[in-house]
Amino acid sequence: MTDINFAQSISSELFVNNKKVDSKGLELDYDGDDMNISGYKNNKQFNKKLSKNEILKLLATPCRKISLVDQLKRDFPLSSKKNSKNRRNKKPKKPPTKTKRHKKSSKKNDKTRRHKKKPKKTNKKSTRRHSKGGDGPTDEPSGP
Repeated sequence: MTDINFAQSISSELFVNNKKVDSKGLELDYDGDDMNISGYKNNKQFNKKLSKNEILKLLATPCRKISLVDQLKRDFPLSSKKNSKNRRNKKPKKPPTKTKRHKKSSKKNDKTRRHKKKPKKTNKKSTRRHSKGGDGPTDEPSGP
């Protein structure tokens, strides 16, 4: 039999406005066969002794209702069948439409490069006539 000796302790104190509100502590001593547990919480002491078999039973207790093996089988199925997923019928993709693309001129063809046309100036006169006085139409005949 191997000689195992393990000792551990931990404590905690909580202060609010320089007053102790909470105090906890725990000490463990394990000699390979039995574990002695003693502790306190707010000046209340407790002691417990666990045998090696009780410790193993405590560690073997699952935290879930199903076993670890069953949980792993559920998470990672080992079946040879592929899982079929329902997929929506997608519309077939249309091929892209061809658009006219202008070729970029190279630096060699700078002389033949086309420039954008400037809009033509129009010399249209306004057909609206205004009277000098701004009073609107007059009863006087127009012309000489």
